[in-house]
Amino acid sequence: MSSIVKSEAVVLRAVKFGESSRIVTFFTEDFGKIAGMVKGARRPGNRFGSTLQPMSRVSVVIYRKPGREVQTVSQCDHVRTWRRITTDLDRIAAGMQMVELVGMVLHDEEENREAYGLLTSALGELDAETISPWWLFYDFEVQLAGALGFRADFHRCAGCGRPAEEFSGAAGTVKIDIGRGGPICRSCDSPAVRGALLSRGDMDFFLRLTPGKIGGGAPAFTRNEQIEKFLSEYFAFHLAGYRKLRSGEVFRS
Repeated sequence: MSSIVKSEAVVLRAVKFGESSRIVTFFTEDFGKIAGMVKGARRPGNRFGSTLQPMSRVSVVIYRKPGREVQTVSQCDHVRTWRRITTDLDRIAAGMQMVELVGMVLHDEEENREAYGLLTSALGELDAETISPWWLFYDFEVQLAGALGFRADFHRCAGCGRPAEEFSGAAGTVKIDIGRGGPICRSCDSPAVRGALLSRGDMDFFLRLTPGKIGGGAPAFTRNEQIEKFLSEYFAFHLAGYRKLRSGEVFRS
């Protein structure tokens, strides 16, 4: 049975459809990820304006019919306007990768309020300009993994529970058990452990994160290819169909 529903949402993606419309993918707070047809969205002077741009935080009204792949959007208004994200290329790159990742890993119409709260908090912090956009993006990836059911704990050995500070501060690298999502000490390590190596400095980044809370990072933290590679491997191990983020490649080039 069809119904008219309203929810707060973040725009994940928008593509052209026909001569004047767009199909927009929203991550809604109440109904999860929904694709909606927005008729007339490409006509000059249309009433939707910038609300359909990726990363926009909006209130959306949808004619929803269960089982239909593309719903119909009748109204979309800004809930919050980002004033600073679009003025800096690194912030745009980080934000676009956040929404691409969410669009990739979440199932259609599957509510996940924890993930929604993480995304809106991360975009809000990104707009505040007090933390490095790359710190926020990597922090967001770690927290999102937890919201999806494969939370990582970098503070203790994934095997014996020994505090990571006791064995991760030594020179060289620290092995992370990809399957169990945590560092592995030498006593618990074995050839059977599927692992990735992190440098001492990269491990320090993960130890400084606050589980369940976005933000609190360093303002001058720069892009880190090794951290990106590790997080990509971690998601790929736990999620079938995960692929490298296209928006990251675009902004890198």
